[in-house]
Order: sequence, then structure tokens, then C-alpha cells
Amino acid sequence: MLLAGLGACSRPPAAPPAKPWKVTVLQLDDGPETQAIVEGLTDELRKSSLQPERDYLIAVQSAHGIAGALPELAEAAVRDGAHTLVAIGTPALQAARAASKMTPVVFTDVGDPALAGVTPPSIWRRWLPFLFPPDGPPVTGAYAAGDFAPLLEASGAMLHGRLGAVVVGADRDALGYRDGLRQAAGWASRQVDFETAGAAADVGPAAARLCAHGAVGLVALGDHVSNGGFEAVMRAARACVIPVFGTLRVHADGGAAVTLARDPIAAAREAGRMVARLARGERPADIPVAALTETTLIVNAAAAEQADVGIPFALIQNADEVLGD
Repeated sequence: MLLAGLGACSRPPAAPPAKPWKVTVLQLDDGPETQAIVEGLTDELRKSSLQPERDYLIAVQSAHGIAGALPELAEAAVRDGAHTLVAIGTPALQAARAASKMTPVVFTDVGDPALAGVTPPSIWRRWLPFLFPPDGPPVTGAYAAGDFAPLLEASGAMLHGRLGAVVVGADRDALGYRDGLRQAAGWASRQVDFETAGAAADVGPAAARLCAHGAVGLVALGDHVSNGGFEAVMRAARACVIPVFGTLRVHADGGAAVTLARDPIAAAREAGRMVARLARGERPADIPVAALTETTLIVNAAAAEQADVGIPFALIQNADEVLGD
């Protein structure tokens, strides 16, 4: 109670938001998943009762797949007076955090915020900010947390043997998803082999190597870089006549036999609501990071048949959606 009282006394009243509130969205790529995330975020801003042009201005800056371009984009946005940086994916989040120690950052579509250095503020920093100032920019955000255990359970009901997954070694989202899949595989006593790719162009050859080494199925991790090579993964899987197990809606539509889809669009909408709260004067420290855990089980019967695997009736019954039935 004493700490809470001290914190309340130390906080200045919320200043009215600058008009219009300048928001810059930083994105690594221009793929359909990223476009849908931006649309979800901007749509939620429009629903927030804030008026475009009058209350806020939003600019989208893309690195067009070149991670090294993100720091310059973030720094330019800070120089131009952005009041909030919205980072889509971990590379954009890291660039935004490095660009300024003062500009608030809202992130979405990351694998694990902790891998990007986002940690909850300590109680001392939260309640006594004048004594314990932050050593980095104020950060909050929303992300779709993946759960690989149900996906491994579904794959185990369809086939036995080693699974494979391509990991883009320089992408922290990919590394976070790899660790999650590895941990779930250990709990399920399943073996998963990993091949490392350096860029989206290397994802297809890495998937082909996994096939050649005896993988009976491939898991698409769903990070931004490997998503750029998802079609190549599907070609490799079809050549080997093995199924692909997905983690995003685009994987189901693109030919994955079974997908346990996390919902980055819902996370983006939550991030949009956070941006609106900042524009109205709330502090990022008072907006906790949100991890959305809801998933959708999608079965693609036609893709499973093409991969020459059967889908148990119980799995079809439990599916939220069945494609190609």
C-alpha cells in the first residue's frame, strides 16, 4: 500500500495526447501475413473512436525483406517525430528499441518477447520511476503465443517417425519457435530434426535435405523469414510425398495437412487498442504485455490425401475447420 501510494504521488497527471498522434509501423517484409497484421492493427485503431488525420497519423515503413534496413527506418521515424513505433516481428522490435530510449514501442507478431530483451518492469521501477528510470524505451505489445504440443499429438496420430523443421538461424522468432517445438517434442517423446537456413531462398533446399534424411513430415514454424519460403517447403514435401504441419492460417491455405493456427491478427488488433490507449495519454508501463493463446485446428483433407496419409476421424471431429472435404 505504501509503495502504491508513493507511486501514485510521484506520477504526474497524464498529459493530453499530441494531436495528431504520429504512429510509424515497422515491418520486415510485405507478405500477405504481414499485410493482414497491418490491416488488423489499423482497423482496430479506426474502431477506437480516434479519427484518422484529426487524432492520429499512421505511416507504414517496410524493409522489403532486408533486416539490415530496419534500424535506419526506425531512426528516421524517430527523427520525424513519431510518438509511437509499432514493430511487427522481432527484427523490427529490436530496431525500434535501439532507435530511441524515449519513444514508446508497441510490438506484435513476435515469437518470444524475452528473446528480444523485453522483460516486465520491476516493482521498484513501476512505482518509483523517479528513482529507477528505465534503461531503454517504454515497451508493451501483444503476440500470439504458439503451442506445439497439440500439433505433435495430431501428427503422432497420423504417422510415426522423425519430423523435420527449417530454422532461419539469424531470426530470433525462428529460434524461439524452434525451442518451443524442441521442448514439446521432448515431452511427447518425439524426435524432430532441424536444418538451418540463412534466408528465405535457403528454406526450400533445407526442407529437401530434411526429406532426404528421412523426415516423415515437416513442421512450418511460422516466422517471417521462413514464411517467405513456404511454397518451396511445400514443393519439397510433395516431391517426397510427406505432409506439412502448419502453425498459421496461410499454411493451411497453402497445403499443410494439419494446422494448429495461432492468431497473429487478433494480437495485432490488441496492439492497435494499445496504440489508441497511448494516444489518449496512458503510460506504456500501465499497459501489460498480452500473450494470446487461442488457436484454431484446421484439417486439409485434400493435402493429407496428396501426402498419402490418413487423418483419424477423431481429429476431423475435433477440427474447427476442414478444408477439401
